[in-house]
Parts: sequence; structure tokens; C-alpha cells
Amino acid sequence: MIDVASIPVVRFCIAGVRLAIPAGAVAAMALEGEAAGSVEDLLGLAPDGKTPSRILTLRIHGADTNIRVPGEVTMRDLPVDAIHPLPDLVRARIGLRGVAALALEDDGVILVIDPTKL
Repeated sequence: MIDVASIPVVRFCIAGVRLAIPAGAVAAMALEGEAAGSVEDLLGLAPDGKTPSRILTLRIHGADTNIRVPGEVTMRDLPVDAIHPLPDLVRARIGLRGVAALALEDDGVILVIDPTKL
């Protein structure tokens, strides 16, 4: 059996769009706590405010920042061969800050977020 290289990511969903942040950028997760803002704010989306959320502590450039993430948050491995650079046209038109790559899986697309670009 051949081991497939993978990257651990923290996954969540906003308005039906699946997103992932490299797990190395997530220092902690909590059910409650103070947050500087929401992931929707950072991405440039309007938060719905209705979905239960979690608090992720992101470690960006050596500093910790707590953000609120709606819905279920899971950790999983994303195969490296499923991750592709964001095409230039998509990058120019996507309108979301921090999206660095696309991961293509059998059940759809995951937008991979670079937290240093938020």
C-alpha cells in the first residue's frame, strides 16, 4: 500500500461552501469564549448570526487571534494531490479574502484558506 501525502486541516462550512484552514495555523478550539470577530468578517462575508459557533485560536505571525466559526468544525487530512493553486481568473473574481487554493474531492470543492492573508 502506498501512503498518500496529506496535510491536516480544520474544516468548516459557511452558506454551503466548504472551507479549510491548515491545522498548523490553529492553536486551539473552544465551544465558548471571546472572539475578535468571525471568520465571515475576515473573508468579507455577512455573518448569519444564527448558527451555533466555535472559537478557533489562529496563530498568525506568532500572535494568537480568536475567531468565531459557525457550525460544525472538524479536523481531517487533505491529500496533497487534491490541492490545486487558485486559478488566476478565480482569484480575480472570487471576492473572498484569504482563499489560497482549491481542493477537489469526489463530493465537491473545498476552498483552502491562508490565514496569513486574512
